[in-house]
Amino acid sequence: MDASEPRFWAAAFLAIPLAAIPMNCRLLAARTQKSAPVWAAGGYLILLHLICLYGLLTSTRFGTAFAQLAICTFPGSALVTDTLTMRGFGTLGDLAINYVRFVCFCGGLNALLIAGCLWPDGTGGRSGGKNTRGRPAAPRG
Repeated sequence: MDASEPRFWAAAFLAIPLAAIPMNCRLLAARTQKSAPVWAAGGYLILLHLICLYGLLTSTRFGTAFAQLAICTFPGSALVTDTLTMRGFGTLGDLAINYVRFVCFCGGLNALLIAGCLWPDGTGGRSGGKNTRGRPAAPRG
């Protein structure tokens, strides 16, 4: 194990989103006053980052530890997985592309789906055409 391998540098950079996700969840939950969907989606993203970190630190190929990442991001990962993602840890660019594909793109879409399904009023976070500023709505027509 050489400390100059790209996977160890990528693992060090994963500390940034792992610290930022809980802070953003706390701010968003306070702003929307609906904490369950925000924390569920944030917890899912933290889980994906931890699986990615585990894969970077313990594996030398995609298939051994990153299979869990592909399973956890399933609907989208089936569309973006190809032979290039199975190459492994060639360069830091390969790791960055796989991180963007699986954690950011597929995981982000799944997190939005989780938050939208758990939103209490059924609008998925949208106002649904309701007046949300506390003023009576203007009459139409």
